Amino acid sequence: MASPNVGDDIKRVLERIGGMCFKAESALSLCMDGLMKHKVDLVDEARKVIPAIRDEGTELRALLSKKAAEPDANWELVKSLMPIVSSIEMAVTGLDATLQHVRDKISEEILFSDKAAGEIRHLFEETRDILKTVGETLVTRNEVNMEYVVGKYKNLYEVIDAYAEGHEERLIKGLCQPQSSVMYLNIMDSITTVSRHTKQAFMAITSVSSDIRSVSERIGGMCFEAESVLNLCMDGFAKHKVDSIDEARKVIPVIRSEGNELRKMLSDKAKEPYVNKELIKSCMSIISSIEMAVIGLDSTLQHVKYKVSEGISFSDKAANEVCHLFKETINVLKTTGGAIVTKNEILMKHVVDKCKNIDQIVKCYEKGHEERLIKGMCKTQAFSVYLNIVDSVMTVVWHTKQAVMRFFECR
Repeated sequence: MASPNVGDDIKRVLERIGGMCFKAESALSLCMDGLMKHKVDLVDEARKVIPAIRDEGTELRALLSKKAAEPDANWELVKSLMPIVSSIEMAVTGLDATLQHVRDKISEEILFSDKAAGEIRHLFEETRDILKTVGETLVTRNEVNMEYVVGKYKNLYEVIDAYAEGHEERLIKGLCQPQSSVMYLNIMDSITTVSRHTKQAFMAITSVSSDIRSVSERIGGMCFEAESVLNLCMDGFAKHKVDSIDEARKVIPVIRSEGNELRKMLSDKAKEPYVNKELIKSCMSIISSIEMAVIGLDSTLQHVKYKVSEGISFSDKAANEVCHLFKETINVLKTTGGAIVTKNEILMKHVVDKCKNIDQIVKCYEKGHEERLIKGMCKTQAFSVYLNIVDSVMTVVWHTKQAVMRFFECR
């Protein structure tokens, strides 16, 4: 999910908001049970949960206000959490109204047809599922759940319209008593309020729209493009082919253009109301890291082309070391792209470990290369080109690692 990196206390806020949803779900379950069994006691038991949810909301607002006053507070994040609490509280207001209408129905012994009762039960079950899933989403920030909630709410809204239209037809045909009709519509309206505001809470925590979420896929694509460039570079290095290197250099402007487009899109998005500006800043930083890696990649291409064009020879050991470094960096770029696209933390950790290992290997390579130079086993010109290639590739590695680490920090 698109959730910024926050302190433990702020993360706890999300869990507590999720808890409010779970409590609302339990109250709705009791209400539905009371409706089906015509038991006022179950409805009254459900109503006891309402003050507990409201007290939790009041405490959370106080906590967030206190957090906002801290000197190093992420004010944009705190501001984005306030509407989530408010939306859940509005949903609870709808839930309280639902409980009152159901209690009145039971107390006044107002009967529904089997069809109307089945429709109300279905709405309760669907709304209960939304509350549960939104609660889980707030706690786990699972993007699969996010998509599920949007689809579920859209379907529920269509069902409600169909139920309301069918009910009007039954009323016109005299199949439904006016008193029952009013009660049916009151319950339907109040339960719709629950689902609508629950969805609003969900939309607030996922305030990054689909075009923002697609940024991760496009950043991953930049990594894959960089991987293809380095593959061509390695081929040109190993086979002494300038054409392969020239072909690789044609991809560099494509990657840079993608970075420019993403920055413009994010800048435009930052101007929209209620957008999470901290997340956008993080995305900008990730793109900048990838672009810095591309600068290192472009430098690598230039050094390799110079080596091939000038006919500068490396020893078998030096050539093998450079090829190994290329292969490891290709793996880093590929895995980083996959980690960013899939949001897989295991892949991210693999990248970080791989980069640390490459750094250690390069230090050994450089030490050994210096020894060969001292012993006269390496020409000065070849020594300089070797170090230039290694240094530029390490620029790619370092900035790619920064990109993937920043990506997971901002989630």
